[in-house]
Amino acid sequence: MLINEAKWLGTQIMSIELKTGSRFLNFGSQSENYNKTNDHILKYFLNPIKTKHTVINLDLGPGAGVDIVGNIYDNDFFEELKKESFDCILLCNVLEHVEDIEEICTRLNLLLKEGGFILFSGPKDYPTHFDPIDNGFRPSIEDVSRLFPKFVVVKSEIITDYKFSYYVLRNPKRIIIEIIRLLTPFYKFEKWKNAVLPKYRYWNKNFKVTCLILKKKKYSKESI
Repeated sequence: MLINEAKWLGTQIMSIELKTGSRFLNFGSQSENYNKTNDHILKYFLNPIKTKHTVINLDLGPGAGVDIVGNIYDNDFFEELKKESFDCILLCNVLEHVEDIEEICTRLNLLLKEGGFILFSGPKDYPTHFDPIDNGFRPSIEDVSRLFPKFVVVKSEIITDYKFSYYVLRNPKRIIIEIIRLLTPFYKFEKWKNAVLPKYRYWNKNFKVTCLILKKKKYSKESI
């Protein structure tokens, strides 16, 4: 999650109509260590939410701060997860890393209460980044809206963020890491060619992120 992305999401989520103590599912949450390394995520996004609501972290693998571990594609796990009840789902920078986007969206719809919200963000103009895959999903606002036909768009915007050079040069440790990786093409050459080099096209080019808040329509019939 990028800096301006986190600011936009944090501001917008606090403005929607949710009772204090609402349950948030942070889908694809990553671990606490990742969020601490990217402290703007905590400062502008997660910590403000936690002052009013309960955040449940879900990820594929265990880690510090991960509350639920599992794969939503697994039917047994999904049936157990459906026993939970969520008022809002945080779907941030996830869909570009999954194998079946439509199936994920269908299942997330079934986890959410009627009248609940999905907070979406995903890269619009951003280089390839594997986690563990990058399926190339770089959606417009309309692309995301079509994935959630049982929802209305409350707020949407294409966010312009900083350039890649800003993120590198603000962190001395990252400068060293980037130089070493750039100079070692022989280490995992395919990844170096497809993910390391493309980042430098954004050295003086701003990243862009698609952001939406979607509200689930009430009294809709659901099926999977």
